[in-house]
Amino acid sequence: MNFGQRGRDLVLDCQPSGGNPPSSQPSLKPYKDDTVRGCLEEITWHMDELTHLADGCNSNRSNSSEENDKPRVEIRPAFLMHDVSIRRNKRCLLAYMNFRVNAIRHQKTYPGTSSSRIPSELLSEAEIDFQQAYEQLRCNQSDVYNTVSSSGGGEDRLHTLNLSCRRMPPTQTMLQVRVLKSLGSIVLPDSSTVNLETGAVHFLPATEVEEFVQQGYLEVMEGEEAF
Repeated sequence: MNFGQRGRDLVLDCQPSGGNPPSSQPSLKPYKDDTVRGCLEEITWHMDELTHLADGCNSNRSNSSEENDKPRVEIRPAFLMHDVSIRRNKRCLLAYMNFRVNAIRHQKTYPGTSSSRIPSELLSEAEIDFQQAYEQLRCNQSDVYNTVSSSGGGEDRLHTLNLSCRRMPPTQTMLQVRVLKSLGSIVLPDSSTVNLETGAVHFLPATEVEEFVQQGYLEVMEGEEAF
């Protein structure tokens, strides 16, 4: 058994895929059920070994006249090794689960689809249930903050609150960006189309390009370079 390899694989799976634009490569990889199960089996094995060592210490202590609650020096490294291995595997599992849950929570529009949901073939059964429940919760919460105002023409206008946007207001509403990797054409909220070809420079709404900037497909031009 290659101890620790499965936990390492889970952590490496959290790294984003590079080299492909968001339209062709999903940001969330398929759920590794076999690797997760293997990591849990390792934890169970280490727990069994710890229990066996503890039972042996209790047996030796009952047969000895010495009053010492500590295990023998020669078996203390084994206790430490099993304990550290259990904690490490737990950290790897928690990091993997936390990464995937955050990816579901922060998902806006999934590349290549018209739905904001991540395809079910990439998720575990528990993640599918979480995605549905979280989506319903967000819709219900958005309804709470929807407001209706009257316009000058006597018509009512519905104002909705998008809970998927950033929590803090941006420092700039428009950004001048240079395309580092071609992304093709994107459609802006006003239905206009922008062609993002390598080397092109555009002045675009910050909310529409900040995700591409974070992924390294665009760079923000600042100072004299922006003019």
